[in-house]
Amino acid sequence: MEISKTWFQNNNTDDVNTVITFIENLPNQLEVFINPNTSNLKIIAEKLDNSDLSFESFQKAFNDSKEYYKTNFLLVLRKLKLDKVYNNTTNSKTYKTFLKGIKSSGLTGQQLRTKIEMLNKLWENVYSFIYNTAQKIIDFSNNKLVKLVRKFLSFLNSFLSSLISAVGAFIPGVDSMKEIKDLIEGYLDLGESMV
Repeated sequence: MEISKTWFQNNNTDDVNTVITFIENLPNQLEVFINPNTSNLKIIAEKLDNSDLSFESFQKAFNDSKEYYKTNFLLVLRKLKLDKVYNNTTNSKTYKTFLKGIKSSGLTGQQLRTKIEMLNKLWENVYSFIYNTAQKIIDFSNNKLVKLVRKFLSFLNSFLSSLISAVGAFIPGVDSMKEIKDLIEGYLDLGESMV
């Protein structure tokens, strides 16, 4: 796994497909904070000497959330695809409900594109810092990097809150990825305190 320069590559012209692609990619994107090839979270967790905060415990929590998230997401995606096959997608109840949710949460049109670009710009700042260091990983104990990661995660939090508001009832499990993001922030706190 490598750290990508762009957090979310949006190749969709349709807002519904953009949000669906974001939801679909989110667990894999968050994995950059967990994977030992791209972060030192495992090293930080090992220093804690606490079984509930161990890397294995966090990885299990992440994998459980990821599985729950993907299972529920795939059910909704299947429903949307079936609607597309059997109905005109834009006239299906599922599509209309999804679109209404994302519209009411500011996840359509220019608002959506601006939020994605802001997320990508904040991530690009993290990426640039990482690739100007010798380690080329997300270092949970590098206070300058942690500050950039926090800015990124803060904006991601805002985006995820909008997403939960928009489709949380529609796709159970979206909030579990926000909880994983919160745990990552907790490990950032612990990493900072070890310096």
